[in-house]
Amino acid sequence: MGCSVVSTEEVFRKIKALLNIREAPEDDLEYFLGRRVEGSCEWILKNNHFKSWIEGTSQTPEILWLGALPGTGKSVLSASVIQHLRKTGLDCSFYFFRYGNQTRTSLNAFLRSMAYQTACHVPSYGRRLAELSDNGFNFEKGESRMLWQKLFTQALFRANRNNPLYWVIDGLDESDSPETLLSLLSSTASPNLPLRILFVSRKSQTLAMSFERLSASIKTQHLSSDSSVLDLKIYVDKEMNFMRATPDLKKTCHFNYHEHGKWQFSLGASCSQGSYVVFYRGRY
Repeated sequence: MGCSVVSTEEVFRKIKALLNIREAPEDDLEYFLGRRVEGSCEWILKNNHFKSWIEGTSQTPEILWLGALPGTGKSVLSASVIQHLRKTGLDCSFYFFRYGNQTRTSLNAFLRSMAYQTACHVPSYGRRLAELSDNGFNFEKGESRMLWQKLFTQALFRANRNNPLYWVIDGLDESDSPETLLSLLSSTASPNLPLRILFVSRKSQTLAMSFERLSASIKTQHLSSDSSVLDLKIYVDKEMNFMRATPDLKKTCHFNYHEHGKWQFSLGASCSQGSYVVFYRGRY
């Protein structure tokens, strides 16, 4: 990942060494963008809550949470949002929590990655991080609350900034401590920090309660996932065309899709030969 906006090569080197950055976040982004079907993920750009989240002029943090069921294209949607923000010229940092990968579920790794990416967008913050390299603190093994204090509360959140910073955080439920992260965020209600955070995760009562508590200190909105059913329809249509399915089979699959896809994904349909078609995307 490039970091051209950081003032000097020496500052960049210190930041990378300090935070022990080994993997480029771009790898996950490219993976999920590669799974996007043309025409999908466009509904969110027309959503009023989403447009307000992007275009708002408030100088205080704002959070948007999209909670949806498995198999509804959440990670692909996150990647599409990141791509849109970048094309719009906005400063966007992102992270994909990945279940089954200990490193990618770690809150510590998340905090270090977000600090690294944010430093690429905010030169003054990058210089502050570079100064931390002289105190001998081990950021890779540090406890998450201590990292939050050093990397964000004491460095980023004290900076005056007029332009919003955008964070897209996918798979919050796959983090090793999602409630802790939301608790840490409650300290960001600073009038000097127009931070915009989009969380994308599976729905759960526990997370819903955590976001409800967070809304007491930070403006938090829940983005309905109902429109994501459109993305599933686009995917099913593409697969049916690839299979050269008959009109009758397409009709039956769409019937099952409208009946069940709203909750998870299109599960298939019987065809005239008595066989079955099953669509499954894994993490989509």
